[in-house]
Amino acid sequence: RTSRYDPQRRWIRADAAGLARLGPGSLPRAPVAHLRHQALRRLAPWRSGARAVLAAVLVGDRRWLSRRQRDRFRATGTAHLLAISGLHVALVTALLFGLTRRLCSAPRLAQRLSAHRPAAVLALAGTWAFVAFSGAGPPAVRAGWMATAFLLGHLVDRRADPWAALGLAGLFVTLWDPAQWLRPGCQLSFAAVAGLLLAGGAPELGAGDPTAAARLAHRLRRLLRATAVATLCTAPLAAYHFGHATAAGLVVNLWAVPLLCAAV
Repeated sequence: RTSRYDPQRRWIRADAAGLARLGPGSLPRAPVAHLRHQALRRLAPWRSGARAVLAAVLVGDRRWLSRRQRDRFRATGTAHLLAISGLHVALVTALLFGLTRRLCSAPRLAQRLSAHRPAAVLALAGTWAFVAFSGAGPPAVRAGWMATAFLLGHLVDRRADPWAALGLAGLFVTLWDPAQWLRPGCQLSFAAVAGLLLAGGAPELGAGDPTAAARLAHRLRRLLRATAVATLCTAPLAAYHFGHATAAGLVVNLWAVPLLCAAV
């Protein structure tokens, strides 16, 4: 019934049944590609800027974002939220791992098997399924390898070392596509994670039963610490590649990151 041309050189046509067709040719018929197509059809990112943001953070399709939207995210230091990367992959991995371990911890099942192993297997499969669903972009693939190192540690009853996980991700990035190291996203990603590992975790709450206000303040301090470290480690690279660096992310990410986590 309607037809228009997208500025990013993509034709969009909606037929009488309400189905959207993207691109000049037919989409692949692989199951994952079909699911992505259905998700995009339901999100309809070409209808509004808000839907375009949802398509970027949920499906990994950023083609519908306008230049103004991209500039705003860069100016506020939240452009990293638009790419499906460690934040999204970690949410999926933690959700699958936690729920499966909770289910397998039931009294009858706990007597027959160890809860963390089936949880690791299901989380491993679900993590890579989500990476494929999101388009298998380089940030998602890097996060997938780090999650794999963590989950493999649970399978062999070993605690995963964060530096080993980061090194494994770097190794597979090099084997998969060495040219990734020349891209700003790859450099920013590894710089942020390495900085967080060097800075170490924030001190835990003291003994006793802290109040709700104390727990909230502790979480805010941890989030502010992580944001500050990541910003300081990536600011030189951002200034080199994009010509500017912003400190606005120190404030904006305090509410933007939890809000995005809840939305995803």
